[in-house]
Amino acid sequence: MIFRIAVLCCAFFCVTSCKKDAIDLKYSTVAFIEGVCINDVLVLSDTIILFCGKTSLEQGRIGTFQRVTKKVELSKTDQIMHDLSGSADALWACGNNMCVLKSVDTGRVWNPVWDAVYTSEFYDEENKTDIHKIHAVGSYPVFAIGYKNMLDGKLYVQNENPVNPFKTKPLNMGVNDMLVVDSTEIYVAGYGSIVHVTGLDSNPLICSVGNENFTGITQVGTKSLVACTQAGALYMYNGIDSVWKKTYQSSMSLTHVVGDTYGNLLAVGNGRHVLVSNNYGESWRKVRYPNSKHIRSLSFDSGYFWAGTENGEIVRFDAVQIEK
Repeated sequence: MIFRIAVLCCAFFCVTSCKKDAIDLKYSTVAFIEGVCINDVLVLSDTIILFCGKTSLEQGRIGTFQRVTKKVELSKTDQIMHDLSGSADALWACGNNMCVLKSVDTGRVWNPVWDAVYTSEFYDEENKTDIHKIHAVGSYPVFAIGYKNMLDGKLYVQNENPVNPFKTKPLNMGVNDMLVVDSTEIYVAGYGSIVHVTGLDSNPLICSVGNENFTGITQVGTKSLVACTQAGALYMYNGIDSVWKKTYQSSMSLTHVVGDTYGNLLAVGNGRHVLVSNNYGESWRKVRYPNSKHIRSLSFDSGYFWAGTENGEIVRFDAVQIEK
C-alpha cells in the first residue's frame, strides 16, 4: 500500500512538472509589417515603435508603427539595416558596408553620418565591414561591431579626432553581439570567446571562457552578465570572481538572450521553445513558443520583452509570467 502511494505521488509529481515545463508563453503580436524581415525593434513611446530590416529582395528598410492608428511608415535605405540605438538627442541605425544613419526627428528623416566616399578614405576593404550593432552617446556613435567574414570581426570605438569616424580594433574572431555597460565598458560575444574592453584606448582582453560560438550577451540586474551559445549553452558572470560559469545546456541552438533589471531573462533559438529564468540565470526552464525559430531580434524595453521576426511580426512578451 505504501509502495502504491509512493508510485502515485511520483507520477503526480512528474505530470505536474511536465505541465509546468510545457506551459505556453503569453505574448501578443503588436504589429505585422508585411514583406519586411525585422532585424531590430526600438520602443520610442507608448504609441510609436521603430523597426529596421530588409525586404525579400535584400532592400534595406527603416520604419515606424503607430500603435493607436496602426499606421506604418517605411523609409528605403541604400543598405540592409541591422540595428537601432537611441541616445540623448538622436536615433541611430547601422547596416551593411559601414552604413550609419542618424535621425533627429523621431525617425521621420534619416541622414547618413558618413557617405561611401568618405569612409573609403579611412577604411580599406579589410576594415570596411557590415556593421551589426551600434551604441551612441549624445551626438556621436561610440562603439560598433561588424564583419563580412564570420571569422574576422571588428570592434570600432570612437576616435578622439572627429574627422576620422572610428578607430578599428581587430578581434581575430567573428562577432555576434555586444553589451555596453555604463557607456565605457564593452563585452563582445563572438566565435570562440567573449572579449572585454574598458574605455576607448585599452586593448581587448579575452575572457577566461572559450571553445563556444557565443551568439548573444546581456546584462541582468545591476551586476550579472549572461551569454548564450550556438550549441545551446548559457553562461553567467556575476562580476565577483571574474569567472564565467555554465549554468544550463539546452538541446537547441540559441541565438539571443535578454535580461531585465529584476533578474528575469528570456533566451530564444532555433526551436519551438524559449528558455526563461527568474533568478539572474542561475537556473532555467523551457516554455513553449512555436515561432521562436523565426526571431531575428530580442530586446527589453518599457517593462516588456520585444521580438522582431523574419516574417514581419513585432511581438511583445510579458515579464510577469517569467517571474512566477
